[in-house]
Amino acid sequence: MKFGVGIPTCTEGMMYPVPYATPEGLVKMCQEAEALGFDHVMGNDHVSTQAYVRRSFPEPPTFYEPMLAMAFAAARTTRLRLATGVVVLPLRHPVTLAKQAATFDHFSGGRLILGVGVGAYREEFAAMYGGGEGQVRGDMVTEHLEALHLLFAKRPARLTPATPFPATHRGSGFWSGFG
Repeated sequence: MKFGVGIPTCTEGMMYPVPYATPEGLVKMCQEAEALGFDHVMGNDHVSTQAYVRRSFPEPPTFYEPMLAMAFAAARTTRLRLATGVVVLPLRHPVTLAKQAATFDHFSGGRLILGVGVGAYREEFAAMYGGGEGQVRGDMVTEHLEALHLLFAKRPARLTPATPFPATHRGSGFWSGFG
């Protein structure tokens, strides 16, 4: 059995006080998790702060982009796997995400676990898509997953110019979560 630890990429005001997360603190958490023998750390994804969080604190919380924050931590750790838990697929373009994930995986020595999902907050989706009317997030997840699988498995994929393959070839490299 393997265990992981959540890191505060986008949880200030929801699970942690404001202020809480700093780049140095995040790296220290990852280094401690590695030293204690944890398998992975997991950071979640939010593009914007939810209205209830903004109303609760005088200063806005710090929400880091998870793959960039974990890339910073990857440079300061050696074996710890780094997971997105989860990247909100409807808020990402699948070609760009595939390129980011493959690049991260190469630079980290194959330590990325790409967790994807539909996202918990419809208000984020609405903010990105001008209300989101007529858009079905679940359909977008299905379409984006198909695109990601194609981009990681086929050369050449017919979606965009070449995207590097992830360094890891352990079957399905996706974790999926809904909530």
